[in-house]
Amino acid sequence: MEFESLKRIAKENLEIIEESHVFLAICTDNFTDNPICLMQLGLSLLLDKPMFLLFAKGFAPPKNLIRALAGYEFIENDDENSIREATKKLKDRIERYLISNNIK
Repeated sequence: MEFESLKRIAKENLEIIEESHVFLAICTDNFTDNPICLMQLGLSLLLDKPMFLLFAKGFAPPKNLIRALAGYEFIENDDENSIREATKKLKDRIERYLISNNIK
């Protein structure tokens, strides 16, 4: 990617993340290979957004990342029940966060 493209993508993502109350992402094995995913994660940290992540089993999140998260769950790849259950847990945590911070 050329610099101007990255700059445009960063600006677009910055605006979207700024308007969001929380940051939610799914981290699969190739998450760290995708510069856009990494940029979004960094922007959410820079903007001090509460971060909630779903990790695919087998993905080893760094300890510093875990400490920065407001919540996380692990999912089994291609297991619909695992994904549904983990998503519901994070949804509940996000709702509690929004309520406790009077965010609508």
